[in-house]
Parts: sequence; C-alpha cells; structure tokens
Amino acid sequence: MKKVLLGMTGVAVLLVAVPAYIGFNVEGRYQELVRQAEQSGFQAVQNQYQRGWFGSSAETQFSLQLPSDYSGEITEPVSFTLKSEVAHGPWIKKPLSGLAEINSSIFLDGENIFPEDYPAEIRTLVSFDGSGHTLVDLPATDLQANGERPAIRFSGVKGELLFDAAFKDVNLDFRMPALQIGDIDAEVASINDVQISSHSWKNSTGLMLGGGRLVIGSLSLDTDQGDVVAIDKLSIEVDSHEQDQQVNAAATYRFQGLSVADEHFGPAEMEISIERLASAVLLNIQQAVEELGSQQMQPAQQQIAMMSILLSNGPALLEGDPRLALSRFHLETPEGVVEGQFSVQTVGLLWPDVSNPGVILEKLLASGQLKIPQVYVNKLLALQMQKELMQQYQLHNGGGEELKMPDQSQLEDEAAMLAETQLENLLSQGLLQKQGGYLTAAMNMESGLLTVNGKSIPLPFNR
Repeated sequence: MKKVLLGMTGVAVLLVAVPAYIGFNVEGRYQELVRQAEQSGFQAVQNQYQRGWFGSSAETQFSLQLPSDYSGEITEPVSFTLKSEVAHGPWIKKPLSGLAEINSSIFLDGENIFPEDYPAEIRTLVSFDGSGHTLVDLPATDLQANGERPAIRFSGVKGELLFDAAFKDVNLDFRMPALQIGDIDAEVASINDVQISSHSWKNSTGLMLGGGRLVIGSLSLDTDQGDVVAIDKLSIEVDSHEQDQQVNAAATYRFQGLSVADEHFGPAEMEISIERLASAVLLNIQQAVEELGSQQMQPAQQQIAMMSILLSNGPALLEGDPRLALSRFHLETPEGVVEGQFSVQTVGLLWPDVSNPGVILEKLLASGQLKIPQVYVNKLLALQMQKELMQQYQLHNGGGEELKMPDQSQLEDEAAMLAETQLENLLSQGLLQKQGGYLTAAMNMESGLLTVNGKSIPLPFNR
C-alpha cells in the first residue's frame, strides 16, 4: 500500500511538473521567434507573454521603418500586432504530437487585417525536440476600395516554414496564385503564379548559407505614362556554399518575355557570381548586420552604418583575392541578340593600395566580351546625342545666347548624324568590330595593361 501511495504521489508530482516545464520551454521558443524577426529588421515595440498552466497567450507589436519616398526620409513607421494563443503539450489538436501549438492572427491599427469571418490560418507546431513547423493558409478574398486604397483581388497564400530547434536549418515554401490591384476594368497591377522556396542553414561557426528560388508566372504594371510593362515567366535563383573556408555565391535571373509599350524583349538570362570570400569575415559582417537590423534607424543612417561595417572588414576580404563575374548575359531584342560576359579579380591587392589607382590597375585581372546588334547601338548613341544636344541648346539659351530650338524631327536627324560619326570613330580606332549586322568587342586586362580587340589602350593611371 505504501508503494502504491508513493507511486501515485510520483505521478501527481509529474503531472504538476510537466505542464510547468512545457510552458517554460514553449515561451523560450516563442521568444526565439521574436528574436529572429528582430534580426530581420523588425523591432518588437511591445512584447507580452502570459504563461498559463495548460496554455498561454502572447501579444507582440512589431514596428518596421520604411522610406516614404525616394529621398529616403521616413514619416511614420509601419506597425502591426501579432496575437497568439498557445496550447501546451497534450492539449493541442493532435494530443501528444508535439510540445505546443501556436495559433496567430495579425492586427493592423488594432483591427484584424482580415475580415472577422475570414478563415485565416497561421499555425505553428513545436515538436518535443524544439523544432517547428509553421503552416500558413490564407484563402482567397476580395477587398473593396477604401479611400485612396484601390480594390484588391487576393487569390490567397499557402505555405510552410520548417525550422530546427536551434534555427540553424530553415526551409520555406510559399505559393500565391494571383494578386490584382485595381478594378477589373481599370487594373493597376497584377502578379500571378508566385512561388517562393528556400533552404538555408548555418555552418559550425554560425554563418548562414543556402539558396532559394523565386518564380513569377506573369507580372504587369501600368506606368504613369499610360504604358503597360509586362513580364512573363520571371525567375531568380540564388545559391551560396562554402569550400576551404571560403564562400562562393551565385545568382541567375531569367525571363521569357518583357513587353514595354509596343516593344518585346526576351527570352533573357543573366548569371552573376562572386567567389573567394573568407567565411570568417562574412560571419563578422553577418553578426554586425543582424545587430544593425534590430535597431531603428533612418535609411541614411543605416547606409552609413552598413558602409562602416563593410569598410572595417574590407582589408580581410581583399586578402582572399575575391572574383566577381558576369558569366553569361543573353537578351533577345527586336534588333537581334545581345550577348556578353565579364569577370574581374583582385590579385594581391592590399587595403593601403585602394587609395592608389595605379596600383589597383596593376593588381586587377579582368576580361570580357560583348556582341550587340549594330542597329541597337545606333539607337542608343542617337538617344544619347539627343540628350546632349538638348542640354547644349538649354545651356546656350540660359547664357543669354538665343538659339532656335529645332523641332523633334530635326533634332533626331542631327542626333543620328552625330551618332553615326561617333560609331565610325570607334570602328576606326578598333574599339569595336563589325561581324555581319553585329558589333563585337573583346577586352583583357593584366598587370596594368588593357587591350581591346587586341589593341593596347593607354590608361591614365599607369605608372
């Protein structure tokens, strides 16, 4: 009998202790989520967590500074509140399936951002080992125009976020079928078939690596001039990996078609990479940027702080002889295909050398190739000549000399003649070469010597 009583007492103690233990750990997981949000640039203005026996509640107000216009000045920060109900341990929808379940709602200006009867689901299941799975399911809804805000047709969002106990391994996958802004008869912008996926992880030192992919089926936007800009099948892929304590990163941009007014471009593809970045230096930059992200600053102040971070780590970055490359550029235009590639690498460049242009040129290794339709070059040069002619006429008239401004047709003819002359000069100097209807150029730079199409080009800073 005594053993039975002791056993029952042990069970009672366990039943009392387990909810407290679970509640304590769940709060820790929630606070870690808040900390991750702060590292991404959000500031937790208020953070209240009420821990209960079988459940808890949390209310966190976030603030985000956004520039109000291109000047970078900020009027008021954007703020929203995340309200969450937390169920502990066995008192979740699937008993004994995890440590806790967190159901959240987003409130803007004190009101739920979605209608009262909107079946939005933002649910996070925290497993017993501390890892988590956040499920987001926002069904389709239409928001009527309100004041200056146009009507919005929202097709919904579905996605999930998976993370381990230490937030060192994170997987993300979100999809949105469509979003239209404006009335059906007067659509301002639309975006369709959006897919976002990524996998990021931290190495043994805490440096974040990984990659992701953004795909947009189609996107259109009305400009202020009344034209429509439309993009079909846009995709962006990024990847970073570590090798021999150095990080290499790459990004690939593609689109099937780009329409601006009556002109069509595409398909297009561009591949950019940066290599030989010291892992330890990138970790220092990452930690400094995370600390910066948790502080509320004006954009101008953030730019200064970011520049300070980069400058302080610049000497160590140069020690690895970093390399930047545009390994592929391909764009189909109405006039023909534009193709090119370019790479530049520092070799033995030290931080004190940065103030000496001559030394920089001697320690750069660069090469590049370009192929472009001649008709397109003529158009670009003619547009540049038009701009310069307009500036000259305005300068003369502003200085007291009255010059008759030519009409648009005369201006275009004069600009075309000047563009043709400039192009002939480039061809005669060998800086450009003709191949059928295309113009080509190949450049190479080594030990401070620059050659274009095999011809040496003197540089102003050569010693």
